[in-house]
Amino acid sequence: MEGDLAESWTQPSDTTYVFKLRRGVRWHGKAPVNGRELTADDVKYTYERFLAIKGNPNRPVLEQLEKIEALDRHTVGFTLKEPFSWFLDALAATVTWIVPKEAVDPDPSSNLAGWLAGRYDFAPQYDMVVRRQDLDVVKRRKPALQTSEFLWMITGVTAMKLDQEPFRDVRVRRAMALATNWKEILEALGLFDGHGVPSPSVPAALTEWAIPIDQLTLDGRRLYEHNVPQAKRLLTESGYPRGFKTPVETTAGFGPDFMDSVQIALRNWKDAGVEGELKLKEMGAFISSSIFGRFEKMMATIRGGPLFPDTYLAALHLPGQLLNSAGVNDPKLNELIRLQRRTFDVTRRRAILYDIQRYLAEQAYYLYGPSGKVISAWEPYVKNFMPNLGNDYGGRLMAAWLDK
Repeated sequence: MEGDLAESWTQPSDTTYVFKLRRGVRWHGKAPVNGRELTADDVKYTYERFLAIKGNPNRPVLEQLEKIEALDRHTVGFTLKEPFSWFLDALAATVTWIVPKEAVDPDPSSNLAGWLAGRYDFAPQYDMVVRRQDLDVVKRRKPALQTSEFLWMITGVTAMKLDQEPFRDVRVRRAMALATNWKEILEALGLFDGHGVPSPSVPAALTEWAIPIDQLTLDGRRLYEHNVPQAKRLLTESGYPRGFKTPVETTAGFGPDFMDSVQIALRNWKDAGVEGELKLKEMGAFISSSIFGRFEKMMATIRGGPLFPDTYLAALHLPGQLLNSAGVNDPKLNELIRLQRRTFDVTRRRAILYDIQRYLAEQAYYLYGPSGKVISAWEPYVKNFMPNLGNDYGGRLMAAWLDK
């Protein structure tokens, strides 16, 4: 790992890190920062703000932090609550970029029409992505368009209240997984147009850490094979021969493609005898309540962003975590997650992560949507640019330039 703002760092103990910042790094020459030098106080402010924001869904990325100190103008000290082998990855996550205290500016929105009209240099969807459904039209207008294809970090995820019937029973959860047709979701969405792969508990886009589906246990692999008759058999065995009804909370705020995927899942479940009653919430109300477990029976949302696997495991499964919306409390799983956190040997840590994903596939505590393969696109005059995973817009553009 190479530092951008940090020129070096040391780890005096398993729970302490000291970073030396590069001197002479300056904010942009516009108000309110006016080109001033970046200091240790900016780093301290950023991470303290990150942990203090009420309801921050990304808080688990840095929850191991106990104390941050500006030791001098260019030195920052971090103290952790316990050893955390992912700490450097957490600091490098694209949800934890350094911001000045004076201002935090939102990114502007864009749309396809504006891009086709020449107002923007990149495709209009999140991650500079163009919908595959629109690609032919765009290429006719922009024949020299540059593109790159990659697995998207963002997937759907559905939580079920594990402390309530019928979802206490693993057979019911497995039936829900068997009824869900991930291939149909990929084929129906204009973003993907059939391109993508099934995703385990760690998003498939994290290829270094996500277990290939064919390396799951037999029971785990079977849950990715759309099988309505088997789903019905499991429901009958668990005492629901006629299925059941359940409310499903979500929001339209994630966009039309997400809502299409929700509607497909509802139809899939109905084929197996489970009738989901869709309850839509306004985006603000949803992200301030439902994703934190304040829903009745089921809840559909999205995941993605952090580029290391710990967040997808710890945040959604450890007791007491804000995003453990299903209410998972599994002692065996808790120990495995904490074990991989304490394991600094990468090969051993990956083996533990694979074991965790095998176990989670069998338990079906959550239902995971597929990882779509998307196309990022940019104008021919944009030079030295390639997309990457995560929210790292600035990092992508640091070396890019416009030849016009």
